[in-house]
Amino acid sequence: MTHFNVENYHAIPRSKKIQPRGDFSQMIAALEKQPWLHKKQTEMDALIEELDDAEQKTLIFELLGNFTYVCSHRLSDFLGGLAETISTQWGCTPHNTIIVALNRGQCADSSQAILWHLKPAMAKRGAWTPNLFVIDIEEAAKQCNQHTHIANVIIIDEFSGTGKTIDKELNRFKNQLNNASGLSIRIALVALMQDAFEKFPDFIDDFYFLEDMRPGISSHIEESKRPEAIEIMKTLEGKLAQVARDKKLKKHIFGWGKSEALYYYENGNTPNNVFPIFWWPEDVNGQQRLTLLNRV
Repeated sequence: MTHFNVENYHAIPRSKKIQPRGDFSQMIAALEKQPWLHKKQTEMDALIEELDDAEQKTLIFELLGNFTYVCSHRLSDFLGGLAETISTQWGCTPHNTIIVALNRGQCADSSQAILWHLKPAMAKRGAWTPNLFVIDIEEAAKQCNQHTHIANVIIIDEFSGTGKTIDKELNRFKNQLNNASGLSIRIALVALMQDAFEKFPDFIDDFYFLEDMRPGISSHIEESKRPEAIEIMKTLEGKLAQVARDKKLKKHIFGWGKSEALYYYENGNTPNNVFPIFWWPEDVNGQQRLTLLNRV
């Protein structure tokens, strides 16, 4: 017989808003596909409150159902698989390899976070030391120029939406090298959009990733319904502030580079490639929004 222990009881929070039957059914369907939404009930209510009609709600719930969610367990899978690939498949050793974050400046960067998480996974696979984990591309180029024993460079990033940043930064890295011949350059990402592959530089020898995604509307929505879905999303983005926190909405229409990304990394900084309706901080009246996802 099971005994009820009040000390271990945690009530499921009740929604502050009663949803119509149709909205509720679609919300339940999205929750079944995306368990992480259970923790964002208040944010979900706020998002639904911004929607004007059944068509807008249907689109949003369909997009939510197609999100790629990377939780801490999936990240562990990625790190373990990457560490094994580096050591076994790629044959890299602490003597001839450096692992580098695709850092684009002096501010905190998600690539550095992934690099930091990779360190303990690599500790199980040889005498890897802290100096082999480099926090930016320029420092990596300096080390390659100073130490001729470096034969492998592994570039780490969290997410690629268009592939343009990777192309730009890796070409900049290669141009800083005194001698790129004989140097093997590989890249590892937690997630990327499929279209990003086409932008990767030809000199990348190999790559490793956990998740690859297709555009949210252009690929996931039934072809006959896409024109209507596009117009609905344009209407929804029309509810957002044109400028917020020094960012211009026109540069983020359908996500940066019109990536149409549907991606959530647990406790991560949402990429700007994601549809802004899910993370843009202010509405058209300049009021702060309670967003489903967060981005600084």
